[in-house]
Amino acid sequence: MKKLLLAKIQNEPSSMKNQIMQLSQKGENMRLQEKPEEAIIYLNRARELNADLGDQLLEAMILECLGHCYQLNGVYELAIKTANDAICIFKQMPGWVGQLGNANSLICLGNIYTKLGKYKEAIANQEKAIEIYLELRAKHYLGIAYCHMGEAHNQIGENKKAINLFHEAYNISLSTGDKFEQARSLHNIGNAYNEMQEFENAINYCEESARIFTEIGSKKGASLSYGVLAGSHLYLRETDTSERYYNFCIDINRDMKQFSDLSIAYGNKGMLYYSMALPIFLGSSDAKESLERCIETFKMAMESADNVLTNLSVDSNRTAFTDRFYQWYDHITAPFNLLGRSTAALLFLDLGRAKILRYLVYNKQLEDEEDDEVKSGFESSLLTIENGEEKHRISALSRDIKLYESNATVLFYNFNHAQILTIWVLDANGCVSLKTSEPGGKFTTSRQELEEHIKILLEKASLGFPRGYSFFKEPEPNVKPLSSNQQQNEENSEKVTSYKEVVVMDNTDKYRSPGKQADKSYEDFSKDSRSLLHRSLIDPVKNMITGTKLIIVPQRCLFFTPFSSLIDENGCLLSERYEIQIIPSVHVLAISMHASRSTQIGGSLFVGNPEVKNFHLPSLPSAEEEVEYLASLLDAKPLTGRMATKRKVMDLMSTASMIHIAAHGHQQTGHIFLAPDTGNPNEGFRPALSTDLLTQNDVLKCKLSARLVVLSCCNTGKGELSSEGVLGIARSFLGAGAQSVLVTLWNIYDIFTKEFMKVFYEKIFEEKSVCFALKETMNQFQRSVHFTSFLFWAAFEILGEDVRFVKSELEQIRRKNQDILCH
Repeated sequence: MKKLLLAKIQNEPSSMKNQIMQLSQKGENMRLQEKPEEAIIYLNRARELNADLGDQLLEAMILECLGHCYQLNGVYELAIKTANDAICIFKQMPGWVGQLGNANSLICLGNIYTKLGKYKEAIANQEKAIEIYLELRAKHYLGIAYCHMGEAHNQIGENKKAINLFHEAYNISLSTGDKFEQARSLHNIGNAYNEMQEFENAINYCEESARIFTEIGSKKGASLSYGVLAGSHLYLRETDTSERYYNFCIDINRDMKQFSDLSIAYGNKGMLYYSMALPIFLGSSDAKESLERCIETFKMAMESADNVLTNLSVDSNRTAFTDRFYQWYDHITAPFNLLGRSTAALLFLDLGRAKILRYLVYNKQLEDEEDDEVKSGFESSLLTIENGEEKHRISALSRDIKLYESNATVLFYNFNHAQILTIWVLDANGCVSLKTSEPGGKFTTSRQELEEHIKILLEKASLGFPRGYSFFKEPEPNVKPLSSNQQQNEENSEKVTSYKEVVVMDNTDKYRSPGKQADKSYEDFSKDSRSLLHRSLIDPVKNMITGTKLIIVPQRCLFFTPFSSLIDENGCLLSERYEIQIIPSVHVLAISMHASRSTQIGGSLFVGNPEVKNFHLPSLPSAEEEVEYLASLLDAKPLTGRMATKRKVMDLMSTASMIHIAAHGHQQTGHIFLAPDTGNPNEGFRPALSTDLLTQNDVLKCKLSARLVVLSCCNTGKGELSSEGVLGIARSFLGAGAQSVLVTLWNIYDIFTKEFMKVFYEKIFEEKSVCFALKETMNQFQRSVHFTSFLFWAAFEILGEDVRFVKSELEQIRRKNQDILCH
């Protein structure tokens, strides 16, 4: 591309332009020689000169090349920005020049997303580029695009599809004579075979790709092939050969400062060392030295990944990247456990489990303070492990989160890479015990079985409840489809393509009631699942539990477990015996509780039944009555109807100590529907989602001081699963500074929820902690005539701190509200 575009530019002679072109070409050459730092110097100098000249084509070319260089340097967000800037310029250019430049920049963008672990975004950009290349018949670039798109497909387990793309790319590279692309295609085929555990094929392809990469002087390419060769030889138990290849890979990536690939190489080498240490341990020999070598290698993998993470600031990029490299925190637990250091294993898992959230909480709550105690808390955990003093650290953490005062026990769940469940138990004295499932033993928990039962519970629980009715389902008998005119408007809107099945609900009493027969059938159906979950998650450690409260740190799908509804062998509900508090990480809880010491009391914010006609969702009269009643308790004025706009809600959230939102929730993400900021739209037209939805990103933009946030909407505990837990709106509230968030796991019943919240707040006003208030509220409805089913009350859970409001604080909130009303 560069030669074609430079030839076009040279038709307009200019000494300044020639100088810029020469610098740009030098930058491109440095990039091809795998010297991105030198390339960036030349390219930035070219940009400076071009600022005076104002040549848009040169600017776009330089930006595209810079995008590749920043990607090679691991500065991914800057790479994304420069690639997008290049795309914006190329799109404005007519003809093949703009199209080709746009496609190449899309490929650059796709590669960056692959590095971040955002594979869907990567494939989407590469598909757009391929369409352009096919139209332009740009054979050479088409092969490159096939190769890059195959890499993303391979990462998500679509190995055969990836291999087909790699073969297409290889055939094109043979016809064009591009040795680098030949080697890259062969390497990728070998890597895919390695993922499919066809190790002999993987070795054959990667030996050839390594030979070609070495022949043409591509150290980076050779290191990638060495990594696959090392992994394949490891699985064939050829450990000496595997270690030799890993060392080659590490040396190259360390010299080139390729920290992302260096982390992978160190981590895989750690797995090699573990495979070598395990037989020694099982043979009753002293494996301490081998296991410690394994641990040190995993630590280097973590440090290398952290070098990239420090350059990321966008939350979604940080969480995607962290999710990709969380595995090292998981793998390091095995050698620690074999050394009898289960407490160290727990600390590492906890640090990795909320790696990003703890920084969000710290930055939002303590960024204006010089707090060395908290600032060094993360480093303190690592240092005490290094010194073999992790038991002192876990005791300090148990004091920080006041386990003794709250009479609580922490249960920490983890499925390792072999899908074996381990449950750590931390008691009020800072003592750590653990229970690991064993094939053939009494405790034999299958991750797949647990996921299936949780999925069944959530699917059944979400039927028939209107506050967050799913508008993604096919129309039902009492649901009216959109008119043909409305459907046409839907099809013409690019922003709402995933909402083509939006429906209008028949707002009748019979639809708003779940129905007693349905309740009974669901209740009976669910008992087996809820009993199995109790046997799997609680029974193995029930003799280790002390106190009256469980602080639970789940993993991935376990965040969706309705713990309060689990049933023991005597038919007793878990919520009858214990208060239940869900947290993403012990370290995050400790930071939040430390920050809450200096939290100032503000007013309250009550939001109910926002007018969301644009999405054809029904009115929620009980939600409106709910917030009007609760607001009256604190002399506050609620935001309801068309007054409950996103702008007003976001403006008022930052000063509120108590936030309560009763509205419709998005079924997949838990995002909250609010009233639009603009006037009424035309019939059948819906504005962009950002107009009406309170999203995760919206919340993270705020700096909150809320003690309690109640999201009295459907599915507010939902979101995308990752190593951080659930990436949903509840996590965003915690990350923005909220101390405690009440969320829902499924659709909730509007009329019942109003009554439930009245009782819950009565308990809060009795100076009871939110976890105790929630337990007592659940217990009250469990004994009621009409709402005994878990479908009603088990959807609610507390995420974060177990906060408490004393009378004086409630009075302060009331006075703040009165002051606001006066002004």
